[in-house]
Amino acid sequence: MTARFTVLASGSSGNVSLLERDGFGLLIDCGLHPRFLNARLQSVGVSWERVSAVVLTHTHTDHWKDSTLAELRSRNIPLYAHPDHFAHLDNVAPSFGSLSAAELTREYTDGKLIEFAPGLTCLPIRVSHEDLDKLFDDAERGSNATLTIDLERQEIRGPDGGTVKFDIDPHRKHCLLNGLDDIGLTMEKRKSIESYEAKAKEAMPWL
Repeated sequence: MTARFTVLASGSSGNVSLLERDGFGLLIDCGLHPRFLNARLQSVGVSWERVSAVVLTHTHTDHWKDSTLAELRSRNIPLYAHPDHFAHLDNVAPSFGSLSAAELTREYTDGKLIEFAPGLTCLPIRVSHEDLDKLFDDAERGSNATLTIDLERQEIRGPDGGTVKFDIDPHRKHCLLNGLDDIGLTMEKRKSIESYEAKAKEAMPWL
């Protein structure tokens, strides 16, 4: 099924986007109060019931609202964020405690894949706030908003030809480019493993 990406709000007054795929709705940031967010969702034919999770990109107050964190708790919607984000929210957001106590917080780290649902995974990468704003501006161009992620060159290319560079752990990059999981990594070293086992058997035949 084709995924749909919709920018619901962008700017200093609030930032929220919605990614939909196979019935799974992912809010990227939650920088609108629940009443306004509900209206934006309805404007694109979606209700809160279609929101399965929220991921927080950073902790500037135009990307989250305390009342919306409370809404997530009331609807049992999990919030994904970096550990540093959670530490910040724990200090400044009154509603965060109940969200955390309900075990609705999920940590992500740079360069480690998040599997939100079968067929919907995310690779968190660290970019500057200025680059993030530029990417959201590009995303508002509708059908012309073509963003190309080049993992090999470690860059995101926008529709205007501009690029945003990002860092990623070399080992994680190798695994992603070659489609390797733990089993695949082991199979890569199969010849070395077989050679070691043959030598061990020859040296210690009683084993």
